[in-house]
Amino acid sequence: MDTNYKLQDTRYKLGFTIVELLIVIGITVIMAGIGGATYMGLRERERIDQMSNRIVSDMRATMARAQAQEGGNQWGMHFDNVVSSSPFYAIWYGATGSTYGSGSTTWGTVTFVATGLKFTAPEAGSSTDLIFVKPYGLPSAAATITIASTATLASSRTISIDTNGNITY
Repeated sequence: MDTNYKLQDTRYKLGFTIVELLIVIGITVIMAGIGGATYMGLRERERIDQMSNRIVSDMRATMARAQAQEGGNQWGMHFDNVVSSSPFYAIWYGATGSTYGSGSTTWGTVTFVATGLKFTAPEAGSSTDLIFVKPYGLPSAAATITIASTATLASSRTISIDTNGNITY
């Protein structure tokens, strides 16, 4: 008779209580929230890095064109932080001494900044020109371009080019 009593006693101790299940569910929800936020941050950072790499690649290619004096032209890049539409940058070329938008320049490639990203330098409503001077293809002045997420300014990348053509980002 003692044996039956002990079997009944252990049968009621099997399983989890509602409190234990709620604690496990709560911890799981918290971990999922942290993981989701981390994933979204990494995703934004990857998008900024991809856009930055594309800009740097285009800077190097444009500088190489200027050094090679491709087409006998002066080459440059124009970064425009348009308020009314998507920010963009354009590669242009033209006669020696020309600047972006002058009558003697021709637009090459125009690239719009990816959705969810923006320039913070140049500031909204302004632009920056990067002119690669003939015959050496070096920038006429140093320039800084900053790309950031529209969701959070905590995620950004700054691209700098000095007058010797050194690009850092």
